[in-house]
Amino acid sequence: QRLGREISFASRLDAFRDPSSDKRNELSLPHVLAVGLEVDLERAALDAQGDGEVLQVWMAKHGGGGAINRALRASVATWLLPLLARAGLLPGLRATLRGGADAKAADRRGIQSLTHAVARFGEGSEAAQALLAAGADKASASCAAAVLEMFHDDPTIRERAMVEIGNLSGNSKAAHARALAAARAEHATRVMRTHMADSKGGDPDRRRSALKKVAALTTLNSAHAKLFEQLMQDDDPCVREAATEIVAKARPEMLLQEKDPKLRGAALKALTSGGPQDIARNAQTLVQLLADGDWIVRHSALHALGQIGEVAAPFAGAIAQCLNDEQWYVRHAALQVLAKLSPAAAAPHAPAIVARLGDAEREVRKAAAEALARVNGEVAGAAGGGSRAAAAGWSEPPVACR
Repeated sequence: QRLGREISFASRLDAFRDPSSDKRNELSLPHVLAVGLEVDLERAALDAQGDGEVLQVWMAKHGGGGAINRALRASVATWLLPLLARAGLLPGLRATLRGGADAKAADRRGIQSLTHAVARFGEGSEAAQALLAAGADKASASCAAAVLEMFHDDPTIRERAMVEIGNLSGNSKAAHARALAAARAEHATRVMRTHMADSKGGDPDRRRSALKKVAALTTLNSAHAKLFEQLMQDDDPCVREAATEIVAKARPEMLLQEKDPKLRGAALKALTSGGPQDIARNAQTLVQLLADGDWIVRHSALHALGQIGEVAAPFAGAIAQCLNDEQWYVRHAALQVLAKLSPAAAAPHAPAIVARLGDAEREVRKAAAEALARVNGEVAGAAGGGSRAAAAGWSEPPVACR
């Protein structure tokens, strides 16, 4: 990173790319340790003049070749640490820590070194204690066995472990966040492969069952969506529905461009399925759907925005525009959302709210009165009492409007 160059290890390290090659790892680690921690660029034969010049400049700035040696030793040591912790090679683990390894180092799945050590050898093991003494994250020791089980061959064990880790909180949750994300993605891919053949087979019941199991996955991405796009045009309506749910979860932005309002509705459902947190993150997209050609999509977008309350305040203008919608369900939903905003956000749209007090639909008139009372009352309180309507500068509507 510092040199702006990529350093590739020799082919003897290829075994480490396969997480299942435990025996080869154990055989190779001593050799890697002996070579990796003895990197010395001061004695290296540099064939590329450009690389040599870069190294010379870097050494001049940072205290000579010794600084590069230390940086490379620390880099190699940090890369090796999770593998050594997993294998339980205590001498090598201590050597890497002395070589400058980061005790919080994690493997490609995000599993920290201490998690490996505790899961395999216990929290009181010498390996775990050495890592803790070197500054490893104590929180990464929690539920260590379950973290490794998230990558088990048995899908039932994987799912149970992911639920356990997903229910953690605080520092423990943060320590295992990367591993949980990796486990969910890997699990989704495994399940996908298992059910792919069934989803395209001839038996309708098996196809539907396979697609429902894929749709239930919590982690889907664009690559998964591409596998099922063609099934959205299937002759079986149940297959189409399940395939649409999969694609909506994996690539909702794609379905938002579809002409079929049902597909746009499926995308909206996917964008809001995670509750207020998902809704807040996708608020801008939901606001764009307030202008959708289908009133059910518009209504659903407003309903979602209503779940995040004041977070929707920046979009009060777009919400207020829905008060003139031709469909009264949409007007009613817009009033409900405005009623949940702060007076400061809703007050500029008071005239539009007042206009709805004369709406042809009773439910809309009622919602307008409730929204007006909330905003009106808050403004009056800030003004020091008196008539709520007068304090806000509004007059009471005729009784016939109610």
